Amino acid sequence: MIFNFFIKRRWSGWWMQYNYITSAALDCGLIVSTIVIFFALSMSNAQPPQWFGNVQVFETLDFTHQAVQKVIAEGEAPFGPDTWA
Repeated sequence: MIFNFFIKRRWSGWWMQYNYITSAALDCGLIVSTIVIFFALSMSNAQPPQWFGNVQVFETLDFTHQAVQKVIAEGEAPFGPDTWA
């Protein structure tokens, strides 16, 4: 907010020169921190936080293959006509 609103209006030339560098630095920081966090969690066998967004998805009927399914009788077509034109 500060960089793209206040500085852009007040020092437009400086902002145009360093906006790309700032954006690239923030992207690189995100990538480096993501890699560090990934290896810190995977190499230490740490358990991620357990909350409803990452636990309940593995307890659904679709994931456990217990969803209601219709069994098709022998010789019955699953959908559409018997012969296709």
